[in-house]
Amino acid sequence: MKTKVFAAAALLLLPAAARAETTLVNPDWEFYDDFESPFAEGFWASSGAGTTYGAACPGSDTFGNTLVFDYHPDDPEPGHGWAERRFALPIDAVQLEISYKLFVPANYVHTSGNHKNFVLWSGDYGKVNANISVSSESWPAEGGASPSVYIGVDGANYGHAMNEGTMPLLLEDGLGDWIDIHIFLDLAREEGDFGVFEIFKDGQRITGNLDEEVVSYADVPLDEQISFAERGNFMDQGYLLGWANGGFAEDTTFCVADFRIRANSTHGDFGDAADLECTRDADCPGDAVCESSVLEGNERVTTACSETGDTPDAGSPDVGTPDAGSPDVGAPDVSSPDTGEGNDAGDNDAGASPSNDGDTGGCASVPAGHPGGSLAAILLVMLGVFRMRRKH
Repeated sequence: MKTKVFAAAALLLLPAAARAETTLVNPDWEFYDDFESPFAEGFWASSGAGTTYGAACPGSDTFGNTLVFDYHPDDPEPGHGWAERRFALPIDAVQLEISYKLFVPANYVHTSGNHKNFVLWSGDYGKVNANISVSSESWPAEGGASPSVYIGVDGANYGHAMNEGTMPLLLEDGLGDWIDIHIFLDLAREEGDFGVFEIFKDGQRITGNLDEEVVSYADVPLDEQISFAERGNFMDQGYLLGWANGGFAEDTTFCVADFRIRANSTHGDFGDAADLECTRDADCPGDAVCESSVLEGNERVTTACSETGDTPDAGSPDVGTPDAGSPDVGAPDVSSPDTGEGNDAGDNDAGASPSNDGDTGGCASVPAGHPGGSLAAILLVMLGVFRMRRKH
């Protein structure tokens, strides 16, 4: 018999868009790029397919320089397109928060197949090859494209999970405007625990692995798919956009601005952005410091600037923002097209995905071997506060 204990209402299975963005409190590491500064070789790959760093966005002058992604018809092969920029983290992240503004061009029309939004992983690339891989792809829907939840752990490829009820649009056909993208990932803490993955658009969550309307076609329930990765339970690589199955009928250019990534190498506090008045001491005036308090019965926190300037808990040090030229941890190779999760049989994408017309009915995937969890309810002590986290 299976038993599942949820830590708090915020971590229960919830309808999409029920909560504001989730953000980390005092992360271990942070990187920001407005694409006006010198190229950060320690973070971005030295080259990227179909991308230009530090260039004006052809479709909008809202921002200065941006990261430009150019898709061309039948490039690099007939019927497909490719534009991506890879990055590498200097830490092994167990919690990750990414935000950026994405320009969707006025001539964007969803492809006949799926195309990448972003991919995060560690180890070798690919859902079956990686230690753990969490990503999302856009699938054609009426009026645009709807994002999937796509997870692989320890050789298991769980295929795409979709919100069948509403098919929320991440990308709208003919938009010609900027949207805010926010990604939150909290990996499992130990064997028997499970992680959290959320995607927000313009401040509202539109999909995630705990949303009850998001349907998985794998044998393992969606909320149990981000299990503790025995191969390596961390993230250290990723890329934005990527391979497009079906390609675009004409040149289609996306742009990214105000890119920010925040990460923890050990699990720390997080909360709803609306509840956080500060995230570090530098946000507070004078000698005031940023202090956090746990919501009752909840792993999430609220933060506010103290009035007394008392020293905050040593468990949440304000480490500041590192220089953009952080240590070079090596750039992933982008010399070959990324077809591993778009049309490469090695990732079993075609057999575990919704059909290209957006109809997700009747699809199924058979994942590779996956470690089972033990029945447990573990009491964790963090920042001197007892908190429960869901266990299996």
